[in-house]
Amino acid sequence: MPLGCYASPVVNDEFAARKVVTEVLGHLERRRIDIAHDERAVRLEVERSLEPLRAAYCETGLPIPYFAALEREVRASLPRRWQAAARPFTGLEARGRPSVAKRA
Repeated sequence: MPLGCYASPVVNDEFAARKVVTEVLGHLERRRIDIAHDERAVRLEVERSLEPLRAAYCETGLPIPYFAALEREVRASLPRRWQAAARPFTGLEARGRPSVAKRA
């Protein structure tokens, strides 16, 4: 059975969209206070978070077009959507208001 570019017929969950997006979101959250109000900084941090993921993906020998498409999707939607939520949340924190997590 031909496997194309894959070295194994086993599906690799390490680079599933869900996992990649979670990694990028975690990176953004760690930098949230410094970047939430700066669109350019958010986009730069998205790029920084994708670099090690891309390098790890390339080492696997899996098809590059998959990860390239995933990166395009992340760049196109994640920064704007994350910032729309992070900006007001960070503002509330700066004013000393209770966070959503404390209310739950």
